[in-house]
Amino acid sequence: VSEWYDLVVYTASLEVYGAGIADYLDNGRHILQRRYYRQHCELSNGLTKNLSLVSGDLSSVFILDNSPNAYRNFPDNAIPIKSWFSDAHDTALLCLLPFLDALRFVSDVRSVLSRNLHRAGFRGYLPANQLMSSSASSQTLNLDAYRRGFSNRRNSLSY
Repeated sequence: VSEWYDLVVYTASLEVYGAGIADYLDNGRHILQRRYYRQHCELSNGLTKNLSLVSGDLSSVFILDNSPNAYRNFPDNAIPIKSWFSDAHDTALLCLLPFLDALRFVSDVRSVLSRNLHRAGFRGYLPANQLMSSSASSQTLNLDAYRRGFSNRRNSLSY
């Protein structure tokens, strides 16, 4: 995923705690260089994350978060995911990989994410092809066509 996106850590945790977790996840690969912590959140009926700090151009920014309050001000940039509690069988992030791979090809992530996945109860465990319907619009993610192309590319690479 770090080859597809500029990864940014934005957590409501205190920096003293969040930095250690981010360092552990980064594991010396230097893929989590940009980090935002509780002091970067806004206090408005709970902690919310200001995605404008990440980039002034929100067309290429999305937030993957388990707390709807965190992205309350940026619902069209949100990908909700269920909370993780040391479950070795949790596959929510893995299930999102095809979706994240395809999302990088749209010119504005909000054209896909504005379908209000968070309001539909999506929490990162639906099959990617159930996230949205296909459309001829260039701004709409067509996962079926993407998968056919991906499958063909993978097969051609295996020869």
